[in-house]
Amino acid sequence: MPNTWPGMPLALPSVDDNSTMAFVSSTALTASTHQHAVCGVVAKSGTITGIGFRFAAVTKGGTTALTLALEDTSTSSGPPAQPDGTQDQTAAIGNADIAANTWKTITLSSNRTVTQGDLLSVVWEYSTFNTGDSIAFSHWQTSTGAGPMPQESGASHYNGTTWAILQAIPNIVLVYNDGTFATLTGCSPAESLTSTSFNSGTATNLRGNLWIPHADMTIRGIVGYYQPSGNADLVIYNSAFTELRSVTIDANTVRSNALRMYQAIFSSDLDVTGGSTYYLMLRPAGTNVTMVTIGVNTAAHLQATFYGDQLYGAYRTSGGSWSTNTAEQNPIGVIVSKIGSTGGGGGSVALPVARVI
Repeated sequence: MPNTWPGMPLALPSVDDNSTMAFVSSTALTASTHQHAVCGVVAKSGTITGIGFRFAAVTKGGTTALTLALEDTSTSSGPPAQPDGTQDQTAAIGNADIAANTWKTITLSSNRTVTQGDLLSVVWEYSTFNTGDSIAFSHWQTSTGAGPMPQESGASHYNGTTWAILQAIPNIVLVYNDGTFATLTGCSPAESLTSTSFNSGTATNLRGNLWIPHADMTIRGIVGYYQPSGNADLVIYNSAFTELRSVTIDANTVRSNALRMYQAIFSSDLDVTGGSTYYLMLRPAGTNVTMVTIGVNTAAHLQATFYGDQLYGAYRTSGGSWSTNTAEQNPIGVIVSKIGSTGGGGGSVALPVARVI
């Protein structure tokens, strides 16, 4: 189903532009005065009823409990961005709900109505602290020197005196009362990140995404985030699984054999039709390549990812059968030359996926 969330700009850098595609743990809450916060800009208007997030490592006592709060972001203190300290809406996180490496969706005790563009902070702190408690939260690890994109969103830690930024892309979902999901700009949710090595001889020998573009457009190529230990093709198929374009990435011609973004430029542009189904796939030769699959807690959370719910996991076995998974995505998108009757000329823009809002 095409994504209907109007929250992301068209030319948004994807999480894999500067992520190592792995989780990183926040600084742990190890004292009663410690707090963890994600501050950012609301991307979708509506009424927020809950928050989804992922715990990292957890050590807890028998009565340990947390409070999650929505607060305004301070305009008088910072950087880094930090909450103003006034709990506007709260939710209790009981002992049983505090579990290591687990996704949790917590319902607020009262709702918060927001307008896109609002500043918002989500804050976790102890309501009951036991000696020895240590609770951390999972976010996206970023490459050395890189930070969240855009820069107005970030995760941070309060040690009882000062706030310090975490080098990470925040991992969070906002739950709305109409059944939709969104996040803060620059954030993207993930429950799991699974690395898989495969080649032309493995049981599943093509991995990528089913893609439904929002509008007619012209694409110039495919961009994929993977580790090219051997040669591989980036391929687009139509709904009948007919190959439309492909480009071979020669493993000897890249900067390094590492998990990075690789752009494949077609020999000629390709027109695609809005609402039609396409497959963007990584097709290795006989040597393994490695790709990280992004899993979400429920398929509807794709509404809040950088890629949107018009793109989700697709796979082909060595026997030729195809399958999809609507609760995960692979980091493969398109390079757009023109959308509708606009664009063209000499330029192009690399997008995680073409999004029309």
